[in-house]
Amino acid sequence: PTLLARLARGRAVASGAARLVSVVACVSAELLHEEPARGLPLPGLLAQLAPGYVDAVVLSAGGANAADLASANAMLAAVAGGVPVLRASKLALVRAREDLVPPPAERAARLVA
Repeated sequence: PTLLARLARGRAVASGAARLVSVVACVSAELLHEEPARGLPLPGLLAQLAPGYVDAVVLSAGGANAADLASANAMLAAVAGGVPVLRASKLALVRAREDLVPPPAERAARLVA
């Protein structure tokens, strides 16, 4: 996806000051759909979650109700192709780093598959 390529071409990566080792997509259930009544996801969202490019997806409830949150969780799990989909607040995201950043060997194997 375009976003991943843009991150990899960034100044910090090019200069060696940073390395792209993990991609965690953060999605708000409240903002997941362009047209909530019709269930249409935001344009480009599904492409950015293509299997092999994302290591984990973090789903934030925002102002979504329980039914919308469960629906969003199921859709993201299906689209992201087996990567972890975690429900989290910002604080929980910081604490969950170990779950979100896979070991290098696991990431390499996923990219080859």
